[in-house]
Amino acid sequence: MYLQGIAEAPPLPNSLTPLSSPKSGWNKVWQKLTDAGILTLPDAQEVNCNPKVVDGIGYVVESNINMTYRTYMYGNPWYAKPPEYKRCDEARRMILIGKIIGEEFGLEGFDLSDTR
Repeated sequence: MYLQGIAEAPPLPNSLTPLSSPKSGWNKVWQKLTDAGILTLPDAQEVNCNPKVVDGIGYVVESNINMTYRTYMYGNPWYAKPPEYKRCDEARRMILIGKIIGEEFGLEGFDLSDTR
């Protein structure tokens, strides 16, 4: 499911939208996402990779593996690129994860790799 944000023109949407299957198929896209680190990335604050921008776009990842719930966030990850944040490889990985999701499900706005 995809939660459509409220930043678009009125009327302000705020609803869950069912997604179609990913272009590459579930097994391939899941492998791409796990290879990119979707299950292992730390929270941005844990690795001092939080650029503290007041407004923008953020990714929140929630998982439930073997009944263990976990959530982490990267706000404005494109601002956490060098030279400002020399040790933010995690932000670049979060951008890659967003790109994979955007490409696989045809979601504009998820691919922030060309931002900034």
